Amino acid sequence: MEHISQSLEGLLKKLELDRRVLGWSVLSIWEEVVGPRIAANAKPVAYRDSKLFVQVATTIWMHELSFTKGEVLRKLNERLGERVIEDIVFSLAR
Repeated sequence: MEHISQSLEGLLKKLELDRRVLGWSVLSIWEEVVGPRIAANAKPVAYRDSKLFVQVATTIWMHELSFTKGEVLRKLNERLGERVIEDIVFSLAR
């Protein structure tokens, strides 16, 4: 008899939702990956079409993060175990 978690995992893969679930899991690992300083000024708010959407506190932080975007992207995908996030889109928090 198959365990329910195996059944659920198989269903997610079949419906191609496994990558979406993995992408959304970034919200829970964000601070661990980017550190408390960045996490205090930039919050992931959505994951859609392989893009992570992050709201940033100020234009200064947006500028700063534009320089480290590639490194953050690499670290996030490394932590997720596969290339789930293709791009990070920054916007100013309201």
